[in-house]
Amino acid sequence: MSSFDLRSLKAKYHLHVIDDTQRTWLPNMSRKDFIRNLPGGPHSSLSPTLKQLPPGTELVVSPYWVLLVRDEEDARAQRFTPLPEQTDHVVWPRVYFSRGLHVEVP
Repeated sequence: MSSFDLRSLKAKYHLHVIDDTQRTWLPNMSRKDFIRNLPGGPHSSLSPTLKQLPPGTELVVSPYWVLLVRDEEDARAQRFTPLPEQTDHVVWPRVYFSRGLHVEVP
């Protein structure tokens, strides 16, 4: 699978991770505030991965309760390009990371 256009999903919620020099003003959230308020809570199994996200990352919650974590390039282009290991099988929890993110996924 290559990238796909997210506009067809009519995603409901976007959260943009920004650097700490800017104030949190939703939907933009400073990296420090993002880490302090991680989606799923600090004890989530994804907490270590989400702490690695760089500024410019965007989280998109789709209407189907799927969390897409997009790199800056995909966020700008309004598309999602999955990591190769996320295709052709079910991913659980339903969190998919953009191919341009260099994070350790559990």
